Amino acid sequence: MRSIVAQNDAQRVASFNADWSFPQFRSCYRVLTTVWGCVTLAQLVLLTVLVFNLPISLMLALAPFMGFLFILPASHWSIHYFRKNKRVLDQLRQQREANALKTAC
Repeated sequence: MRSIVAQNDAQRVASFNADWSFPQFRSCYRVLTTVWGCVTLAQLVLLTVLVFNLPISLMLALAPFMGFLFILPASHWSIHYFRKNKRVLDQLRQQREANALKTAC
């Protein structure tokens, strides 16, 4: 996740690494990872069942839409979950920055 968020920017990498020290930050990313893992596994199971039970032509027609069936709700949930936790994470960052300023003075 760090490579996606930071994109090889040294300042962003340092910020992400500093955020990783917060248990709330790690918990947020663990929940996101777990949910996406479950969604991906559920998609795989459903597609496997359908491949063995539907005609090939029907499966080829349905397969592209099956991806959207799982990805869109998971994406919507992820955005909602991240926005819900963003306030808490921003407060933690502000506290960290305030503490850093106090120790620097």
